[in-house]
Order: sequence, then C-alpha cells, then structure tokens
Amino acid sequence: MTRNGRHGFTIIELLIIIVLVAILASITVVSYGGIQGRAEKVRTESVVKTYMKALEMHYSEFGRYPVVAYSYAAICLGTLEDYPAADGFAAGQCRKNATDLTLFGSADNELNSRISRYGSTLRSNVPLQPKTLWWGGGNLSQRGIAFSNLDPTWYSIVYLLPGNQTCTNMGSGIVTQYMASQNTTGCAVTVWH
Repeated sequence: MTRNGRHGFTIIELLIIIVLVAILASITVVSYGGIQGRAEKVRTESVVKTYMKALEMHYSEFGRYPVVAYSYAAICLGTLEDYPAADGFAAGQCRKNATDLTLFGSADNELNSRISRYGSTLRSNVPLQPKTLWWGGGNLSQRGIAFSNLDPTWYSIVYLLPGNQTCTNMGSGIVTQYMASQNTTGCAVTVWH
C-alpha cells in the first residue's frame, strides 16, 4: 500500500496477519494432539487384542486361562525387559499399591513364553508412563498392560489411554474411568467363559 510515497503495511494490517497466523497455529496444535491420542489408543488396543487372541488360543488348548499365583495380583504383559526400573517402579513391575503391598504386578517371562507360541513374540510396546488409578477406592499405580484373574475361566486386562477416551469393548465387559487430574483413561476388559 502506498501512503505519502511510502510502501509497506500499516500496523493494523500486520496485527491482523499475526492474529490470523496465531489462530491457525492453535488449531493445528489442538488437532495434532487429538490425532496423537487416537493413534496411541489404536496402538495400545491392538497390542491388547493380540494378547487376548493368544490367551484365547491358550484357553482352547488347555480349557483354562493362565492363573495368577497371588490373589489381587497382576502379571505385566510383555517381558521383564519391557518394564525397566523407573519412576518408583522396580524392574519388571507394572502395578503397585502404596497402601496394600499385596496388590502388585510384575512381568512373568514364563507366561509370555507360554502364550507367545500362539503368535509372534509378544511384547507390550505401549508407553510406560505410570498413572495412579482410583478404582475401588485404592491408590493403585500402573504402567503398561496388566493381566489378572483368580479363576481359570475368566481374566481381566487393564491398560491406560491418554486423554478422555472411550475404551473399546473387546471382551465380555468393559469398565472405563477417566482420571481428569492426569488426563488419562483407565480401561479394564473382562473376558469369561
């Protein structure tokens, strides 16, 4: 624009351009975050489905699911190497309770080797950022994917998703809990025969 023989933009025109660029940038950032969360959900639930198929094949062959040795305990799905010592968790640990030490979860290479024969090597391949779950009024911290059961005819798999998402019902039942303080959704899939 030419004014008084000068070429260039006025301050108002520059401010309008800056505001428009800022609006477009914020839309891009919000969209990118949503895409990442959905991709994380697809990846995590794909790993869970793979483990569920292997557990179903185990059930077909033996007429039962593997049983966790301790009541109220869990087995971390994956190998010991998938769960390094970090963030207050011991090596091989995926679940812990600050008030009740009987509620815990650890990796079990024996279970992994038993069910990996039904497919390629199974690994958790999910983010291990620990989150605190408040199911049942407990103070349960978890990372990765936890498998538990007290009976050879049913099992439960608990996993975490980023953000406020809907858990996919891949079994006989699903429990979803959104933890706003951590922006995380806890999913518990239960399967029984």
